[in-house]
Amino acid sequence: MTFPLSFTERLYGLVLLAYPRQFRATYENEMRLVFRDLLRDESVSRWALARLMAVDLIAGLGRRERLPSGDLVKHSLLYGLFIVASSIAAEAWHPGLYVGVPLVSVPFVLFIPAAFWGARRARSFAGGMWVAAIMGAVSSTMVAWNWLLFGSFPFYDAVSFVLAMALMAAFCLGPAVIGAIAGAATMPYEDSAS
Repeated sequence: MTFPLSFTERLYGLVLLAYPRQFRATYENEMRLVFRDLLRDESVSRWALARLMAVDLIAGLGRRERLPSGDLVKHSLLYGLFIVASSIAAEAWHPGLYVGVPLVSVPFVLFIPAAFWGARRARSFAGGMWVAAIMGAVSSTMVAWNWLLFGSFPFYDAVSFVLAMALMAAFCLGPAVIGAIAGAATMPYEDSAS
């Protein structure tokens, strides 16, 4: 691949991290070249490129060897419950209290080491993202817990409630990407199974 790479090409390079190392070693250069050609082709819209990137991300994460093991799922669920418990404790102690960092947002920062651990444990970026997705699904229940424990439920219909839970889960993926990239990037090549 020739340099310098555009921002879009660098972003596509991050998408390619979802594929196993052996697959990337064989096909990454060709995939990058095809993407670069499509990027420069004026007949290809930006939406088509975004769709291509999303399809490649889903294809990489959804590969059979990328699905999390039962043990990894169990630990991710437990870690998600820990985040729920720490969020409840932070909210109960004092909502919005600032002691150097806002306490309510601290549990979401915990997605960085969790995704790092998941990437190292599964030996892939996708492993870290699966950990984050499972934890995000568990953490999204905070919307219901806030309503049950603190009477905080500003939503008056089911659609708003579901969207709030989805937003809560999606909010967790930002820090998780950082941890998963760090976990995958710092793993020695010879220790990697994928």
